[in-house]
Amino acid sequence: MRPDERPHTVKLADIPPEGLDRAWDLSGDFVRMALAQTEADAAASELATTLRLDKQQRDVFVHGSLTGTIALVCSRCLGPARVPVDADIAVLFVPRGREHDRDDAADEVDLDSPDVLPYDDEVIDLAELLREETLLALPMAPLCRASCKGLCGVCGKDWNEGPCTCSQVVEDDRWAALKSMKIKES
Repeated sequence: MRPDERPHTVKLADIPPEGLDRAWDLSGDFVRMALAQTEADAAASELATTLRLDKQQRDVFVHGSLTGTIALVCSRCLGPARVPVDADIAVLFVPRGREHDRDDAADEVDLDSPDVLPYDDEVIDLAELLREETLLALPMAPLCRASCKGLCGVCGKDWNEGPCTCSQVVEDDRWAALKSMKIKES
């Protein structure tokens, strides 16, 4: 498949002076590819993107959002967790070789400036950008709900379904020396 025939590409010549709006449903094949090396359930995940492409000479500013839900495993109870995704996207595409031409004389990072990515052959390929944004949207510790009680550390019972019958208090003897410590009040 030629680069300009891939589904998430835009030819520079197709961007009119007033800009171009694009929207894609990313569920299905794209989500399966983007989440391939993760614990996410791609089949149960739904993502979409709406992007605006504004061209100034050969530079293209892409901004928009990535929204939907990703099906993961809860980090507390190991049950299913549907995590909402609402990520803003802001990237400047420049011809390859010019991505490092920006004026960085002050050597300061401007957190409000967009990332700069290269493009080749007059074609903006958004697939890698969308894949990276999808991966960045994954939380470090997904939860099925904020009030998830997790699993018992002794018997493994899901505390969301009720208390367990084992001893829920497990003594951590690393802190035993602190129990005898007295603190003076001044």
